[in-house]
Amino acid sequence: MEVVLSEFSEERLKEIDPRLLVLAPLTMKANTDPEILKSKGRGWQEEVNNTFPEEVRYEAREIMGLFAVARLRTINAKEIVQMLNLDLTQSGGIMRLYNEGRQDGELAGEKKGEAKILMRQLQRRFGNVPDWACEKIAKAEPSALEEWTLRILDAPTLESVLADLS
Repeated sequence: MEVVLSEFSEERLKEIDPRLLVLAPLTMKANTDPEILKSKGRGWQEEVNNTFPEEVRYEAREIMGLFAVARLRTINAKEIVQMLNLDLTQSGGIMRLYNEGRQDGELAGEKKGEAKILMRQLQRRFGNVPDWACEKIAKAEPSALEEWTLRILDAPTLESVLADLS
């Protein structure tokens, strides 16, 4: 569920409580011009420094960054990190999201590559690959794909290559 504070302006939030500045990214339209967002981000950073005690400034900027990542579509996470002066070497929500996203992307890429190679090997060895086999490969875990790429060397049939792991 996406939270949008469109009935509030950034100024109204600050009137209610200056610390609500951390919600400012949620008042922006998702497709706001990137240069406007970067300019706003620099302003938000300065306001956070003026509003929050030094010991919680980084956390306030990080919360803003999490809201910005969730809401804003015209700039990427790296640009948000730069505009709010976040340090990815520090532990926290932004770093966790960044690392999880990177790891998920790497795993998805590996799986896609293994599936593609297996499909080519199967086509070369057995000819046209039936739909049931394509679906099974698409849904397979990386460990199954790895095993099947080894089985293809010795298995006499497509069915024996893609037999369930035991």
